[in-house]
Amino acid sequence: MRISGRASRAGGSSTTLAMLRKSLVDGVELLCVVMLVRHGERTPKQKIKGKLTLSNCFQDCLPSSEKAFDMTLKGVSGSQDKVRTSTAQENGQRFRERTFAGEDVAQLHTSLQHDVKIFSSREQRCLQTAAAFAKGLLSLNGALPSIVTELVNTLDDAEWGGPSGNKEGREVEWQNKPWQEVEEMFGFHADDSLHQHATPKEAAIRFAEVVQGLYKELTKQESVELYMGETVTLMKERYKDVAGDLMDEPSFDMFVTVPHAFDHLVYDVSHNKDKLSEPCARAMQSAFEFSDHLCQVVAAVETTMTADNVPGRTTGFKVFFLNRLQRYLRRAAGLPESPREMAETDKPRHLSSVEGVEPVRSRLFFGHSSWLQGVITLLFGNSFAQFLPKGVNTDFVKQLRLGFLARVLVRLERHHQPERLRVVFKFAKSDTDFSTIFDLPFEEVDTWWTNVLQAATALTPEKRTDFKSLPNSSSTLGEP
Repeated sequence: MRISGRASRAGGSSTTLAMLRKSLVDGVELLCVVMLVRHGERTPKQKIKGKLTLSNCFQDCLPSSEKAFDMTLKGVSGSQDKVRTSTAQENGQRFRERTFAGEDVAQLHTSLQHDVKIFSSREQRCLQTAAAFAKGLLSLNGALPSIVTELVNTLDDAEWGGPSGNKEGREVEWQNKPWQEVEEMFGFHADDSLHQHATPKEAAIRFAEVVQGLYKELTKQESVELYMGETVTLMKERYKDVAGDLMDEPSFDMFVTVPHAFDHLVYDVSHNKDKLSEPCARAMQSAFEFSDHLCQVVAAVETTMTADNVPGRTTGFKVFFLNRLQRYLRRAAGLPESPREMAETDKPRHLSSVEGVEPVRSRLFFGHSSWLQGVITLLFGNSFAQFLPKGVNTDFVKQLRLGFLARVLVRLERHHQPERLRVVFKFAKSDTDFSTIFDLPFEEVDTWWTNVLQAATALTPEKRTDFKSLPNSSSTLGEP
């Protein structure tokens, strides 16, 4: 999806608008902000059941012996969708208030001083989250205007670097190798508890047995009312399906099945565990911790395996996003969009209606948890740790549990007295406040990301020093 937020100019003198853009908060001017957000949880659809009592349609057409039976109406509840939409809208409002503190966002937007684009995956719930966030960001009153939802266009999976569940080109031999060999191959350290099992595949099989144990405990669970009116029967059937997927040898894919199980466990541990019996709660907690450790393995392996070996091209969302992120910041800083591209002298660098006044650029991405996890692992994981600047705290990666609206936010700021550019990287594990991961000079961050992109795309040392010899990557990434 891309929402392009350039409206017609709504009056105001050049002097007034220039003063508006130069408004400072503690001597800091915002030039660009980019955010990647995890959309709504992949939770099971809640069903509402009720007996039909208004009329017995076609009862007279049935034999008398078959007239006495109960009819049940099943439908999907919209409660979770409403909660997710409301929460996303509130986060859009908070984003506007905190990101653009000291600025009149409405005036920025209508005077072409705010260049905002919002992108989304094709999933319907993701589109809803992005549209609701846009409503809060743009301070729209009343119901969500149809024009906003109509502008929620999506990019194909190929344009995003392919879905995280795509098996094409993936190797599975690593799952049958000893842990030490796997860790050396992909540059990470698995949790010590996983080393009790000889290989990742054996650990996954053991995890399937743990989920089966949870299912058996749920069969003994007395009926209780769970979160959002869900029943124990629905929960039990859900984990029966999860265990079946984990044990299905022909179609088993650790990249898909383990994160899918983790999503269910995160939801139930957060909302339902305290309502279950003690044996059920223990089994659920054990399965949750096991899946958490396995997901860390999946993220580390997937980050390395989705890196393209063709110089000058990028595949996998994490590399795609980092490439885009670097281009956005370089453009806002007035530099060529990427050291990989030849300078385009005829391309305007600032789309502004007032000469000499640069717009604030906002780029918001809404996608799956694997995208967010992949980007974080690419930047802060062990695979490219040699490029990390000194002083960057990576402890948050060790317990990377992503909840609803988990997100990363990157700001490019111009500081005055002395004049300098800085990049601020923030992270929130759910719809809570951000914590700052680093605040570094722009030049240092730009060099770091250039090194990571070069390593992730397997550039040779000779080609690393000659950016102009590379193919123009903009042809594969589309418009900025």
